[in-house]
Amino acid sequence: MTDEFAMTATSGQGKDVAAEAGPATEARPEVLIVDDREENLVALESLLADLEVRVIRARSGNEALALTLEHEFALALVDVQMPGMDGYEMVAILRQDRRTELLPVIFLSAVYAGDYYHIKGIEAGAVDFLEKPIVPAILLGKVRIFLRLHQAKKKEEQMREMQERMHRQEQLAAVGKIAGFVRHDLRNPLGVIGNSIYFLKSRLVGADDKVARHLAIIEQQVAKADAIIGDLLDFSKAMAPKPTLCDLREIVRQSLESLVIPAKIRVEVSFAGEITTVWLDGELMERLLKNLIKNGVEAMPEGGRLDIEVRIGAEQVEIAVADQGVGIAEEHLDKIFEPLYTLKPGGSGLGLACVKHIVEEHRGKIEVNSRVGRGTRFTVRLPVGSEK
Repeated sequence: MTDEFAMTATSGQGKDVAAEAGPATEARPEVLIVDDREENLVALESLLADLEVRVIRARSGNEALALTLEHEFALALVDVQMPGMDGYEMVAILRQDRRTELLPVIFLSAVYAGDYYHIKGIEAGAVDFLEKPIVPAILLGKVRIFLRLHQAKKKEEQMREMQERMHRQEQLAAVGKIAGFVRHDLRNPLGVIGNSIYFLKSRLVGADDKVARHLAIIEQQVAKADAIIGDLLDFSKAMAPKPTLCDLREIVRQSLESLVIPAKIRVEVSFAGEITTVWLDGELMERLLKNLIKNGVEAMPEGGRLDIEVRIGAEQVEIAVADQGVGIAEEHLDKIFEPLYTLKPGGSGLGLACVKHIVEEHRGKIEVNSRVGRGTRFTVRLPVGSEK
């Protein structure tokens, strides 16, 4: 490549932003710079050194696309002329991905100049096109504008998240009151009814089929009501997590042992990562897993395979539970996490709502992929906590 990075003024001796900015989890916004020449990357990095940003380098379009899967960039500064995949092609691909379709991109070029290339760049999806030699004040002014827009967006997202958390806490407080009533005023009478049925069955040995059938129906409905009450109590307990050092392998084992899984369902468990212990709320993780496993088992009345996959990285835990069951129609996917919404006869509609609440309280994300008749896969991603 013959493209050279040149400026009409020097920016001074800046610090190495990428080296000193710290981990990606800091609040500092990240800026992606893409160029196949080392001297150009060094010059850009030096220019940005006085800004409160973390600079991430890429030496090619493919490397830059891979980095967008791991980072949430505030802005990308992209050289147009690169071997293999040029800047135009790279940005066109970015615009096809929901995660990066709105990522601001500024093209930089010494080779391509004039309105034709500027228009081509805008049509490809860039927000601006700067010719080299670059005037530092102009570039920095544009970068600052997009950083402010990014920070405003993050503040709006944080405010929305705070409002949603407050709303969920209000809902949980209401549910907690209901749960208290349910625990004392409904579950105790159900226990009496259950004991009475047991007494009657022991005294009515040899009773006609009609009486026995009615007793069995009552017993079945009492068990169902008790299960719904249990789900409601679990939902009310899914409050703010209290992280401890817990072993996810042990939590998976305990979750499976506590459930009755039919012999016609084969469970496969896999772990990826060098460790299995992480800082999370172990009790809530077990509740989350039990609900997802139970959901998968109930989706396969004829049997099948249930896959539980756990991936533990330095910053994130990924837990996936996939079944080969009936699947979920697309029109229901946005509703299945709503409290009391259920697609199963007799279901409480609280299991997946509890899962979603636990994930959100851990500041994580959950996604579901499903095809009718082919099965469903739930994927939970949680940031790894710490002792602090």
